[in-house]
Amino acid sequence: MPPQKLSLLDVWRRNRTTRLKKPKELKICPRQLPLLRDPEVAASLARQNVKLVGLLPPSGTDVFRRLTPESLAEIQRRAAEGKREQKERERKKEEEEKEEERPKPSRHLEAGKVLPFVYEDPPPEMLNVPLEDLDPFYKTQKTFNVITQGNAIFRFNAEPACYILSPFSIVRRGAIKLLLHSFFRKFVMITILLNCVFMTFSDRWLFHQAEYAFIAIYAFEALVKVLSRGFCIGPFTFLRDPWNWLDVLVLVFAVLNELIVLDGLLCMFQALKIIPLIPGLRATAGALIQSVRKLASAVILAVLGLCFLAIIGIDFFMGTLRQRCVHLPASSIVLDFNDTAAFDYPGNSSFSFSEYINRLENHYYLPGQLDSLLCGNISDAGRCPEEYTCLETLFNPNYGYTSYDTFGWAFLSVFRLMTWDFWENLFQLTVRSSGVSSVIFYAVALFLGSLCLVGLILAAVVAAYAEQNEAAVAEAKQKEREHRKILQELKKREAKCVERQKKKEEESNGSGPSALDQDKPEHVPRPCLQGWNKFASVFLKWNCCPQWVTFKKWVHFVVMDPFVDLGITIVIIVNTIFMAMEHYPMTAEFEQMLSIGNLVFIGILTAEMVFKIIAMDPYYYFQVGWNIFDSIVVMLGLLELMLADIEGLSVLRSFRLLRIFMLARFWPLFNMLLKIIRNAVVAVRHLTLLLVLVVFVSSVVVMQLFSGSYRDCVCRIAQDCELPRWHAADFFHSFMLVFRILCGEWIETLWDCMEVAGQPLCITVFITILFIGNLLLLNLFVALLLTSFSGDNMAAIDKGGEMNNLQIAIGRITRSSNKQGVVTDSSHRSMAEAACKPGAEERVGIEEEPKQRDPPDCFSEACSKRCPCLRVDITQGSGKMWWKTRRSCYAIVEHSSFEAIIIVVIVLSSIALAFEDINLEHRRVLKILLEYADQVFAYVFIVEMLLKWMGYGLKTYFTNPSCWLEFLIVTGSVPSITVYMLGRTGLGALRALRPLRLLSKFDGTRVVLTTLWRATPPIFSVLLVLLTFWLVFAICGINLFAGKYYYCFNTTDEERFHIDEVNNKSDCMELIMMNYTEVRWVNVKVNFDSVANGYLALLQVATFKGWMDVMYAAVDTRMVEDQPLYEDNVYMYLYFVTFIIFGSFFSFSLFIGVLIDNYSQQKAKFGNIFMTEGQQKQRPKKQKPIPRPSNRLQGRAFDLVTKPAFDIFVMLMICLYALSLMLKRADHSAEVDTILQFVHLGFVFFFIVECLLKIFGLRQHYFTVGWNVFEFIVVLFFIVDIILTEFGLPHVSLPFILRALSLIRYARGGVRNLLSSLRMSLPALFNLGLLLFIIMFVYSVFGMWNFAYVGRMAGIDDMFNFETFGSSMLCMFQITTLAGWDGILFPLLNTPPDCDPDAFNPGSDVMGNCANPPLGITFMCSYIIISMLIVVNMFIAIILESFSVAATVGTDHLCEEDMEMFYETWERFDPEASQYVDYSQLSDLCDSLQAPLRIPKPNTAKLIAMDLPIAPGDKVHCLDILVALASEVFGDSGEMDALKESMEESFRVKYPSKVSQEPVTTTLKRKQEEVAAGVIQNAYRKHLLKQSGKQDKREGPPEKGGQAAEEYPANNGVQPLGVSMADQPPDAMEMQPLMSPVEDELHAAQV
Repeated sequence: MPPQKLSLLDVWRRNRTTRLKKPKELKICPRQLPLLRDPEVAASLARQNVKLVGLLPPSGTDVFRRLTPESLAEIQRRAAEGKREQKERERKKEEEEKEEERPKPSRHLEAGKVLPFVYEDPPPEMLNVPLEDLDPFYKTQKTFNVITQGNAIFRFNAEPACYILSPFSIVRRGAIKLLLHSFFRKFVMITILLNCVFMTFSDRWLFHQAEYAFIAIYAFEALVKVLSRGFCIGPFTFLRDPWNWLDVLVLVFAVLNELIVLDGLLCMFQALKIIPLIPGLRATAGALIQSVRKLASAVILAVLGLCFLAIIGIDFFMGTLRQRCVHLPASSIVLDFNDTAAFDYPGNSSFSFSEYINRLENHYYLPGQLDSLLCGNISDAGRCPEEYTCLETLFNPNYGYTSYDTFGWAFLSVFRLMTWDFWENLFQLTVRSSGVSSVIFYAVALFLGSLCLVGLILAAVVAAYAEQNEAAVAEAKQKEREHRKILQELKKREAKCVERQKKKEEESNGSGPSALDQDKPEHVPRPCLQGWNKFASVFLKWNCCPQWVTFKKWVHFVVMDPFVDLGITIVIIVNTIFMAMEHYPMTAEFEQMLSIGNLVFIGILTAEMVFKIIAMDPYYYFQVGWNIFDSIVVMLGLLELMLADIEGLSVLRSFRLLRIFMLARFWPLFNMLLKIIRNAVVAVRHLTLLLVLVVFVSSVVVMQLFSGSYRDCVCRIAQDCELPRWHAADFFHSFMLVFRILCGEWIETLWDCMEVAGQPLCITVFITILFIGNLLLLNLFVALLLTSFSGDNMAAIDKGGEMNNLQIAIGRITRSSNKQGVVTDSSHRSMAEAACKPGAEERVGIEEEPKQRDPPDCFSEACSKRCPCLRVDITQGSGKMWWKTRRSCYAIVEHSSFEAIIIVVIVLSSIALAFEDINLEHRRVLKILLEYADQVFAYVFIVEMLLKWMGYGLKTYFTNPSCWLEFLIVTGSVPSITVYMLGRTGLGALRALRPLRLLSKFDGTRVVLTTLWRATPPIFSVLLVLLTFWLVFAICGINLFAGKYYYCFNTTDEERFHIDEVNNKSDCMELIMMNYTEVRWVNVKVNFDSVANGYLALLQVATFKGWMDVMYAAVDTRMVEDQPLYEDNVYMYLYFVTFIIFGSFFSFSLFIGVLIDNYSQQKAKFGNIFMTEGQQKQRPKKQKPIPRPSNRLQGRAFDLVTKPAFDIFVMLMICLYALSLMLKRADHSAEVDTILQFVHLGFVFFFIVECLLKIFGLRQHYFTVGWNVFEFIVVLFFIVDIILTEFGLPHVSLPFILRALSLIRYARGGVRNLLSSLRMSLPALFNLGLLLFIIMFVYSVFGMWNFAYVGRMAGIDDMFNFETFGSSMLCMFQITTLAGWDGILFPLLNTPPDCDPDAFNPGSDVMGNCANPPLGITFMCSYIIISMLIVVNMFIAIILESFSVAATVGTDHLCEEDMEMFYETWERFDPEASQYVDYSQLSDLCDSLQAPLRIPKPNTAKLIAMDLPIAPGDKVHCLDILVALASEVFGDSGEMDALKESMEESFRVKYPSKVSQEPVTTTLKRKQEEVAAGVIQNAYRKHLLKQSGKQDKREGPPEKGGQAAEEYPANNGVQPLGVSMADQPPDAMEMQPLMSPVEDELHAAQV
């Protein structure tokens, strides 16, 4: 059976339940180790397949033996014999052994690993000296071992190093001891660290002077390695280790650096030398390098997808980003250039139109923009202001690097889309120049292109990491099993020894203890030092007098009560609230209140600590970790109070934040977060260290390569010729630059780099850092997920699952409050029982109605109990009429037409909402029509609600969430009707929720909503924990930056004053008092003046949108109310770096982990969680093989088009066609365009011929393949294009580009699996896309109703705003990926004087252009949480889930076409339809089938293992074979049960009457009988030969003609062991042993 591939959720569940022992736990008592070499124990363990014991030498020999000249000679002799045997085998041309049967080195004794637990610790004299190799594999090879302190194994080549130094040379032995000494390794490590420190120096002379010393040390290290290992000849020499090549590269580049400048590469290799010095880091780096191969398919698919998108971008937007608003020339010049003849005359040199439009001073610029305003010449594109016109220039935006004019820049643009970096700028530019229709391209590129490609890459990373993790877990489990078996065997052995010892004692009548008992280790805790025990007894255990003991017991009784912990928890929460109440500015009274509160809180916490110390004694108090933490917090609080008046020590206020972490003691979820972070950091420490190393190396390389360019060419990127905030002139800024790249913000810094240092080098360095850094980040993200929720981690967390004192106290309160409730409930029980009796009788009468489903009860049981009048007799009178009315209403609402009508009404009402924009007042007819339509919709919804009340009853109606939503919408429609009846106009705000009703009308969205609803509790729980975690950073931000973001601003120049002009707020207020109206003392809108503002600032930093402005303001801060200074506090960047690492990355990992954990539980309980049952059943059907035509000419065409070589040729032509599309440029000459047109016609001709040839050869079957239909349609477009071009008519070029998409058809291997996973996830993606669209629609309508008149600034302009539904949808589409939400939020935060509340809005009664900041923040943050943190993460989860599902289904899927293929093949072997075939034909039958049922030859052993029933006459039944083959495909999965039913059904269709015979045996049983017969034959032959005295020494059968052969025939009617049951010669068989020889003999004995 092929290996089943696991999905992410399967890996997640397995990882969550797997709990492995740590290596230090796999120990064996030293006194038991000699028993492992006992022959009986070794033989017993060998039978149990315990391989570790096989590594030990036989009993009687030393485990560790020195390497001596004699032993080396013996090794050389064995090596020579091995070579001679190998040559002899080659000479005899014997078959090579299979790969799995060849001897391999032991994984437990690999170089660098620690001695396995079956070995005892080597004696001290055996350390750091050459020893004979412990691995049996190397017994015939010239190697030896050296074991160091810590039992680490190292392997060396026994050949003379450099042909001079033998293993016994003093020089070589000294080099080995020096190389393996821990001091030497630490010395080299310290040298590398010092070298890294010198790399960060900006003083190049000092760096170069120190470099010589470092190079000398590295050369000495390399010399020691060469002397100890040899250079390159033989295994385990210097150059055979790839990590030693770093030493070679360092020395080579050090020499070359004297000739040419190679500081960057030299520093990179020097820093990377630290990797092989740390074993864990070396292993992590090696595993990461191995995992890169797994990403090949995903990277290839991503590159192909980006190339395809780039080609579409070239065709759609080539040259459009050059269109700028240019000022119209003077009237006289206009006449000249409108005169075409005069303008074309060569002598007309008075005016150059091309020069005029390309002068930047003639372009229109928006304030604060470096590029002129873009525009378009279509109706829905951006427009120019008056006196300006839209013309195509020579300039592209962003230094000319943003365009679709060539394939290279187009590829960079779509790659920018894939990484979601500042794509909103590209989107806005394209929409402004090409119109709103370009949204379609970006929607496809972002969701079907970017999101899916990133998801598939992440899936490949998960698959690679999971595969490595599975291998490591399997190896660890194998060690645990072997350790368990060894312990069990040793226990048995010891039990036997004890029995023997007892017998000896009984015989000798000895009374003393046995030797075995004396050897038993005593498990006594390690005693403390004698002096410490005396000190602890006197000073740390307070039991001085009886009165004190009594007082201590009383204090213990009070302090340890759960209600005290409840009180402390309340104190901590109130203290946290007090800390969160700090803001700027605060009044003196409020600040004094907070100060007094802090004194009270620190007093309470101090009293708690003192009383707990009294109650528990210091000796026991400080043995609890939480008590130690509490005491530290209290001590820091007291220290802050004592040093409060000392200036400069206000930083101690930050230690108050540690009190928040005291909640983790009583809050299990918060405690789990801290434990997960702690355990995850420990688990991924090496991967984290590798990431830090990569960041450091990248920072050094960037600084070495670009520091000079930034200093020399800074005027190209800064008008004031001052270094920008992001540069590489020094190490710190270079580090921040690399950190920004890893955060996904790379394109803007790349523009600056290309401008100062050139394009090729900058693109190479930046993309390399982006790829390596994101690869490490993805691996770290996956590792954090899996290790955070691993079995060991969850077990450690579950250990603290017992109730704490807080839960006990709350339980007491709950139990006491429930006592009264229990009494009241019991008092109503009798009334309920009495009231239910008539109801039961009434129900009997109802059930007598035939063929009519009864509506549910109208009221709940509680209402019926309290109001017995609600129960009526429905069998007569008005009750019967009431019941008939309810049944009629129930029938109406249950009818499918009613549901369809309601869906239509909801859709129409939603469309009507989209017309209520800012222009509605100008369209009086439309407004009246919408008002009437709104009344109609409202009445329809009211009638629907009343019908459902009557049909479903109030109980069912108000227990359904969708009905509650309907009730709220109807409630919102009632005011609209009321206002209209009063003669006024007004529209209800709750009507914007009407589109949400569609969520419950579609099955797909209903499934997604159900999944979200089930995941709501853990989502809100983890959000609450993360808000608490963020609160620490918010309060810390208040302490650092509150009141420091203010600055004095000149509104005329739109610049802030320098500190030489305005130093603080007082200076600014003086200017204001002097009637300088343009001067204002303003604050940054997103700041840290309060906790609420701090949360908003941290959200912008966490989403990397708007974080630049927040950080810029932070690094410019000085003191409170001081004018900021450019980068005066530059190291405040580290605050944001810390938050991004812990508050963003770790928090995001935890959120995703909780989400996936909930999904895994839902999938285990409910199955698929993102698709409906119908969508789950939609599986791609296999294509039937197309029959070859009988016509000779068509047959040749068929043979041609079905050959793999033809597909390869077509694929090559498609690649060349795609390459021709990539050659298009915006500045092509007419000759180049003509050449490309002829090339295009040549490809068109080829594709037409290919299509006609396939149609001719495949006939009507051509159109049964989807790709063929697609190619046929493209060919039709080719023909139509030729006709339209001939007549000069416009045409569409998209189908020609889609022809290159058919390249996917020829994808193979991993790329095909990825495409299959994408195809299988399309239904779920559609469900989520529909959900996202409805949410986007609702928010667009809500934004249009509330923010339509907000002033245009920042992210809101003439095209992106909330004035109309279309522009509102543009904004929401952009925010869906978090792009530019800060720019749209900025105007929503405007309050006077930043806006004018009395501004006049033409055509509307609404006054002002201000917004409502709380509403705007709520609007934006809620949409971000819904769209990004839920929907986008569900997208990724679906793709990860379908990744391995597609791989499994692609190989293991079995459909009806496969069964038909089986029966077609069966008819050739069973032409008489007997339903049976001979057993001898089984091998040929299975080989003749097609995948996935085919079992290719040699297949005898596999067919025997299937255990097929054999009927009389050596016949095998058809259905038995089909079921067995299907079982080979599916194994024991749950799909096999359902598949058996379908196979039986298909068999009944094929053979209506089943012919069945009782089986006499099975294939496996027959083979066992043959093996048993062979064993009996051999034994009997040996017996006869022994009697005759002619026994052959060999164990094979005797030669022909002997006495035994005469008395017992060679075959005797029974096939020997090597004969195939399929009548095949023995040489053609693939015979795998089904059991061991011991098992064969046991089975033969039973037979």
